[in-house]
Formats: sequence, structure tokens, C-alpha cells
Amino acid sequence: MPYDGAVIIKTDIDTGAYQKGLAEMERRAKGFSGNMSAIFKGGLASLAGAFSLKEFATLSGIMTDLTSRAHIAAKGMADTGMIMDRLRTIADRAYSPLEATANSFMNNAFALNSMGMSIEKQLDLTDALTNALVVSGAKGAQFEMVMSAVNRALATGVLNGQELEMVQKYGGAAAEALADHLGVTVSALKQMGAEGKLTADVIQEALVGNMEKFRAQADEMPATISDAFVRLRNQMLNRINSQLARGKIKNIYFSEFVVQ
Repeated sequence: MPYDGAVIIKTDIDTGAYQKGLAEMERRAKGFSGNMSAIFKGGLASLAGAFSLKEFATLSGIMTDLTSRAHIAAKGMADTGMIMDRLRTIADRAYSPLEATANSFMNNAFALNSMGMSIEKQLDLTDALTNALVVSGAKGAQFEMVMSAVNRALATGVLNGQELEMVQKYGGAAAEALADHLGVTVSALKQMGAEGKLTADVIQEALVGNMEKFRAQADEMPATISDAFVRLRNQMLNRINSQLARGKIKNIYFSEFVVQ
């Protein structure tokens, strides 16, 4: 048969479960808020359709990778399912991309495991930092930069230099928590960092000690349209992960790929 610039993909998936998942995502999106439902009215079918088979395969790969990395990070100290459930809860609450939230936890795992920190405490740290950045207004690239700065600080054992500057610039709520914990002003943190006093233990204690406060402050912030799309994508990842765990998605492969 002729292929006029066509791409043909054959897959081995449970398409019924996929369609059911899309319907569930639409139902949840409708209930997201009155304003959002008005905006999406008449367009949710198209929105669900935006999760194409190609995107579905991509998201499935993301979830498989995250789940595998969570299993490695746990080192038998915690159930992988529990870790992923907690990470999804953190990401949903903060309107943060699940991948960014999960990467923050997993990138810190090696250093924090070596410190003897429990998986539960590590998840609390991820929870606190994620919500602190929401309260600080850090999104997108700024969110990623502060997460990376804190990750490097935890790996090296001290927060100073450019990493501290990044936290002060884009993660104001986290910087204030550090200053309050040490009984100094935010402007004094630079000197504290130079003296090596902003240790991994101090970071963990300051942030986790304010976890409930950050949660409450984040809950009071209004959701934007972009936040709604982030949560919708997280919910799609959640649905895919559920189907993967139940064996509904056995395999995804390209048995035929033709482009002309």
C-alpha cells in the first residue's frame, strides 16, 4: 500500500485500559475546579486525544525508568510502591512535574543513604523542598536549578558558593528556613556557608522542620492553567503506572515504522 509521508506503528498494548485511563483523566479534569471546567468545556476530548500513542509510549518509558530507579534507591529499606505513591502525592500537591520531584529524591538517595537517613525522612525532605519552592514561586528552569543546587550540597555535605546563591535567589522560603534554623538573617547565610555551617544535617533539619508550614502555604496559593496541565500529565503517569503494575500494559514496541 502507498505511504504518503505516513508513519505506521503497530503496538502490543491493552488499548481498552488506555482508553479507560483517558476517560478517567477527563473525569478528574472536569472536577478540577469550576473555572478550569469552563475553560476546558468542549475541549477535553481533544485534550485527552493529545496524549497520542507516541506520548503514551514515552510516558510508559518514563514510569518504567522512575520505578526502576526508585527500587535501586530504596536498597531494600522501603517498598518501591510506597515511594512512588508518596512522590506522586508530593508532585500533585505542589503542581510539580512528577519526574522533577522523583529525580530530586533519587539524586539525593545515595548521599542520604550513606548518612543513615531513612527513606521516610528522605521523602519528607523532598516534600519540604518541593513545597518551599512552590511558595517561593520557583517553576520550570528555576525549580530545576534550585533542586540541583540542593542536590549538590547534600552530595558534598555543605551548601555554599553558587549553590547557596541559587537557593537565595530562587528559593527564598528555603533560605528563610535555613536562616531561622541557625538564628541568623538571610544575608548572613553567605558567611555561614563559607564557614561550612550549612551542612547536610542543617539543610535536612531546617527544611523538614518546616514541612507542614510549607504545605499549608502552598495549599493557599491559587492554581494556574499551566498547573492544571502539569497535574493532568501527572495523573496520566499515575494511570499508566497503575496499569503497568497490574500487567495491563505488557509491552510496547514498534513492529513496523515507515516514513516516506
